[in-house]
Amino acid sequence: MPFDNKFFDQLFNPKSIAVIGASTHTDKVGYALLKNLLNGGFTGKIYPVNPNTNSILGLKAYSSVEQINNNVDLAIIAVDAVRVPDILNQAYKKGIKTFIIITAGFKESTSIGAKVLEEKLVEVVYAHELFVIGPNCLGVINTQPTINMNATFARVAPKKGNIAFVSQSGAIGIHALEYAARQDIGFSKFVTIGNKTAINENDLLNYLIDDEETKVILLYLESFSDGIRFKEIIQSKNQQQLKPIIILKSGRTESGIKAALSHTGALTGEDNIVSQFLDDCGVLRVDSIEELFTTALLIANQPKPKGNKLLVLTNAGGLGIMAMDATKDTSLVAIKLMKPEQDILQKELPNAASTANPVDILGDAGAERYSHTLKTLLDINSFDLLLMICTPQFMTNRAQILNSILDLVAKARKNQITLAAVFPSINEELFTIFDAYDLPNYEFPEQAINAFSNYVRFANYKFEDPLVQKTKLINRKYNHLKKLFDKAKHHNQEYLNEVESYSILKEYGVTLAPHYVTKHIGEAISLADKIGYPVVAKIIAKGVLHKFDQGGVILNINTKTELIEAYNRLYESFNSKRVEGVLIQSQIKKGIEFIIGSKFHEGFGHFIMFGLGGTYVEILKDIKLAMSPLTKVKAYELIESIRAKEIMEGYRGIKPINKEALVNLLLKVSNIVNDFPEIESLDLNPVFALENDAIVADARIILKKQVIKK
Repeated sequence: MPFDNKFFDQLFNPKSIAVIGASTHTDKVGYALLKNLLNGGFTGKIYPVNPNTNSILGLKAYSSVEQINNNVDLAIIAVDAVRVPDILNQAYKKGIKTFIIITAGFKESTSIGAKVLEEKLVEVVYAHELFVIGPNCLGVINTQPTINMNATFARVAPKKGNIAFVSQSGAIGIHALEYAARQDIGFSKFVTIGNKTAINENDLLNYLIDDEETKVILLYLESFSDGIRFKEIIQSKNQQQLKPIIILKSGRTESGIKAALSHTGALTGEDNIVSQFLDDCGVLRVDSIEELFTTALLIANQPKPKGNKLLVLTNAGGLGIMAMDATKDTSLVAIKLMKPEQDILQKELPNAASTANPVDILGDAGAERYSHTLKTLLDINSFDLLLMICTPQFMTNRAQILNSILDLVAKARKNQITLAAVFPSINEELFTIFDAYDLPNYEFPEQAINAFSNYVRFANYKFEDPLVQKTKLINRKYNHLKKLFDKAKHHNQEYLNEVESYSILKEYGVTLAPHYVTKHIGEAISLADKIGYPVVAKIIAKGVLHKFDQGGVILNINTKTELIEAYNRLYESFNSKRVEGVLIQSQIKKGIEFIIGSKFHEGFGHFIMFGLGGTYVEILKDIKLAMSPLTKVKAYELIESIRAKEIMEGYRGIKPINKEALVNLLLKVSNIVNDFPEIESLDLNPVFALENDAIVADARIILKKQVIKK
């Protein structure tokens, strides 16, 4: 259900709240909710609802929500699950339409009746078009001083900040609050969405992108409600706002993924698809709660990196080396200062100091040495990111050092240098200074380097126009191919065979290896003479999809005698498989074998796959993904992203391939799957890339199950 901003205003900025299920028992959720609202300094009216008492925590208690004489913007429900639907009906009659349902025991539960209860809840919510957070959630926080609303039962309250956090899990939400408190990280908004009965991550994302109090959006998700809408929101809103979105998506194992019919389905995997989907959306995916916050801390407080050149300033050689090592397998480049630059630095440093990278100013460095070195480095200005390390050695007054460089921290920001610090084991005094000057501090260099790397990734995202220009088939050709899909549906086909797949590719201008299909040996001999040896013989039979694995492909046929033998062998081997013919095809001997494919994901749409192909594709697994529809820029990025990209430039007598031909083929595949939503997956393997073309030598199209006639 679409909701306008007035409901979000009632959620985050209510003038009055009813706590239905407020309790006098200190061990109850209803007590914690009420206490947090009071202790947090909520600026509006609070109405506890409990029929068994007259007052709670000094506030008048009401026997039911209907007894409240004033308007109520927001109702928080913390009662037994069986009572929730009736409570919603009562509150709706009172004029309340915005709710936070804390109560658990719905579809997330395995208890008897939970599913029926969820269905009843959904029925009430949708009948009255209620704006509901939850059920089964921790609650909502808005730290803005004009509201000060802590509508959760958490033990920790966050300070005001510019980071919004949305969590599908209440337990993760509690952990995040406690971690943020320990690290002195503040929030603008905090929301746990639980079962997502009405309001989901997309609704909140749509709101938070426009929220002026929020600079960075953090998400913890176990599932996507609607990936297509997620992408549309980002494409329509966030490409203009460029507000960083960082996500921790759990469920990375593949134990629940069934074997796929096609190569593409077997290779892509659920988690790879999620990662590529998020990457194409310009959303940073991280692997832990710690990384979620260490990255957010940097992005929320420092200017976007101009590039990826990193310099480290340290008083401890070991930590400096660890920082350098942490850049391995990242996009960061640890630069080495030029000799003239090193000479400038060395003039004011001890002889034992190192002036390359890391710049090691030794363990006895004090405020003067730190400030002078940092000033000189900022004057040199040959880097994009600077990590300053200061360990607590015996002679080190770190508060004095930090205070001596604060003006330089401001200068770095002005120069758009992304700055972070590693001052391990700091005290409250240093915490306060770092916070006041928006300087992120980390306990370990690896945390800082990882945050730098993620920020550079975000800075490098290319937000392309979502309205991708693509070639649409003229109506005559489209209608012809549509009949092919309709016929397959009528005959309950699960896939299109190679010949049918070729007929579709041909209409899109795809170069195919010369081929013919025959049911007669004499015609096969004539066709082979026409094509020219060597040829390949392939069985075309119902139920034979992976022909090579099933012995349905015979290669290296060089003579008429070999062809007759191959033809007869195929017919004998597949006699029971309703043979439709034998495909005689030119055997391509030159070029590099690639695989190009597409796979439909129920949540995200079609993905395009590119990688090294041939019979070893599942072993090598050198493949990359991109969302469809593709742009030409994205198609080029795709072919340049595989590990073996160097072989495209020529290798051991193989001439450089025509990358443009591969790009055009990728775009054609993208167009095909967008023109025909009946396609579940499409495989082209192998594709022979040559110096002047890209030739498809095998193809299959799997159809979506929902189009199969039952």
